[in-house]
Amino acid sequence: MVDEAVRRTLATYEDGTKVVEHKGDLVVRVVNSANGASYDADASGRAVVEIRPDRSQSWYVVGPILAGFGEGGGNVPRGLYTVDGAYTLTVSPTGYRTLTRLHGSTESLCGKVG
Repeated sequence: MVDEAVRRTLATYEDGTKVVEHKGDLVVRVVNSANGASYDADASGRAVVEIRPDRSQSWYVVGPILAGFGEGGGNVPRGLYTVDGAYTLTVSPTGYRTLTRLHGSTESLCGKVG
């Protein structure tokens, strides 16, 4: 595993909204606890995230990150994914996630660990 990711706050507004940048090398080992299979997933993308007081978020990303979606919790089927390319990810106050790819790919990690 590699964790050289850093984060810094770019702005904080009077209403409590924060704008945060995430960048750096990050590799996460994903393990299937049932069979022991593992996969090292690259999540080293660069993101600028707007975090609002109502818990909603807007992510503007280039490069890979890991994103999980629950059953009925987004516009992508339930699972854990590596999302790569240029895209946005919005999270509603209730946690519903909407992935909008401008260019890139989405790969399910469930298939990688069987």
